Amino acid sequence: MELTRLLAARHAVSRKRPWVRVALLALAGVTIAIGVLLILWRGPWWFDGKYLRDEDVRSGAGALVTGFRTTVVQTLAAVGASLALLYTARNYRLNRRGQVTDRFTKALERLGSDEVYVRIGGILALEQIIQDAPDQAVHASQVLGAFLRERAPRCVVRTVAIDSPLPSCPDADVQAALTALTRPASRRHINFVSEQRDLSGLHLQGAYLVGADLQAAKLEGTNLQGADLRIANLHWAQFDGANLAGADLSEVHMGGARFDAANLSRANLAGADCHWASFIDADLSGVNARRTDFTMANLRNAILDDTELEEADLTDTWPSKVTPDQIAVAKPRESTELPADVAAAPAVRARIEKAEARTMRGTSATTSRLPRAVMRSLRRADKRAERHLDMLQMLQSRRY
Repeated sequence: MELTRLLAARHAVSRKRPWVRVALLALAGVTIAIGVLLILWRGPWWFDGKYLRDEDVRSGAGALVTGFRTTVVQTLAAVGASLALLYTARNYRLNRRGQVTDRFTKALERLGSDEVYVRIGGILALEQIIQDAPDQAVHASQVLGAFLRERAPRCVVRTVAIDSPLPSCPDADVQAALTALTRPASRRHINFVSEQRDLSGLHLQGAYLVGADLQAAKLEGTNLQGADLRIANLHWAQFDGANLAGADLSEVHMGGARFDAANLSRANLAGADCHWASFIDADLSGVNARRTDFTMANLRNAILDDTELEEADLTDTWPSKVTPDQIAVAKPRESTELPADVAAAPAVRARIEKAEARTMRGTSATTSRLPRAVMRSLRRADKRAERHLDMLQMLQSRRY
């Protein structure tokens, strides 16, 4: 009973709190007004009374009182202006927050539309909110991630034939959401460690992700076959079991990324930075790895069949070195940087010599064809020159 009465009393007090607050504010206002009037009336005698009682300066008392009151009025005006400015700034923040909330609500309504162009409009509105209101960036990113997981098809292993196969490229709204979610300018306001994007298991074949920011993103089992990921940021991203066959990963930064058991066959890794990346049991067959840096990368049990390794750096792979068996089935060159013992292995040396001989044959064939093409061009130039001379001679004969 005592607890019930206490709760009822607190509830009654909470209902009266708004009136109490108004009463306190009114009392404070009256007190301040009375204090200001007293200062204007008696302030000169309180602060400068000894000068006002002096007979020698009594003739200037009016000027002293007027100056004091003018100073007080100016001070109060400055304080009032400051308070008005603070109040205006507070109202601006509240109005801006309300506008952002309204825009957020309208964007959510558009995302649920049945029309594609309306959904794309909602996605663009959310991306603009991220730019205009960084404090809402996390919420907008979460909404875009949920939209992607809802709209993009899943990579489901099907045991029976289906009438509608998975698309070869994302739908327009899915691609728009993917672009907005991975745009570097949008990720600037989000902590990529605490707010990881989870796109695992989605079918995103043929996605356009040039320059995308996928730091620490989860794409385990995601189908990115044929996707365009040039110059993307994949630091610490997780692609375990993902399908990246035929994807363009040239000039990509993938330090610390995981591609364990992933399919990267026929992918383009030219010029990629693979520091500390993990490719355990990954399929790298037919990959273009020219100028790729595999420093401290983990290539344990990785498949390197017909992998182009011209100017690639594999000297310091970790935790163990690449094996001669792996390099012997790849396409190493003299410019490939390999551990000394691996480069000296007979099978590797034979593979390098074979690749260099094939290159030399191609170069010699091109060189042998070059003079014929040059001679044909010279003969055409001679004929054009002869025609021009004939025309000049004809013009000169007509002139004279």
